[in-house]
Amino acid sequence: MTKTPLQRAQKGLRISDVYMRRSVLTVSDAYEHRSDDMEGLQAQFRHFVEKSEVLEEQNGNQPPHKFFRVHLDLGYRWGLDGAKSPEVNESDDGFEELGRIEAKYVAEYEITDELPQECLDAFALNNASYHVWPYWREYVSNSCARMNVPKLVMPTMQPAQNREAKKPSSGD
Repeated sequence: MTKTPLQRAQKGLRISDVYMRRSVLTVSDAYEHRSDDMEGLQAQFRHFVEKSEVLEEQNGNQPPHKFFRVHLDLGYRWGLDGAKSPEVNESDDGFEELGRIEAKYVAEYEITDELPQECLDAFALNNASYHVWPYWREYVSNSCARMNVPKLVMPTMQPAQNREAKKPSSGD
């Protein structure tokens, strides 16, 4: 039985770390949590695998230790559809943003077997999100509570929007 590139990567990578690299939290002055006008509040999400990279760590005369790092760009914003409230100052996409939570997460994996780039790309686009998602979900939930904004119960999992791509970008 021939293994797919994703199956090979799942066998040859071991999770070693998940951490947040950047975060932005904003609430518009136009948002008033006591207002009844917030019935039409809408949520929009972003979830992209931004890039991936292989790193080598030298330990004297030992063979280099290899790591695979995947960067994910996540976002949640809430607001009103500009078409429903024409008097508001809306963005180019017709959405009056009232707040946003954004973060860049990094998932790191120890490379335990030599893997071609095709396997690493398949893993970055299809698996890394499963390791990062619980941290993102908790961060959004706690941030909403602390900022006194509409509480959001995120889905258990949401695949990356670019998971169908052949490979994640390799640069910043």
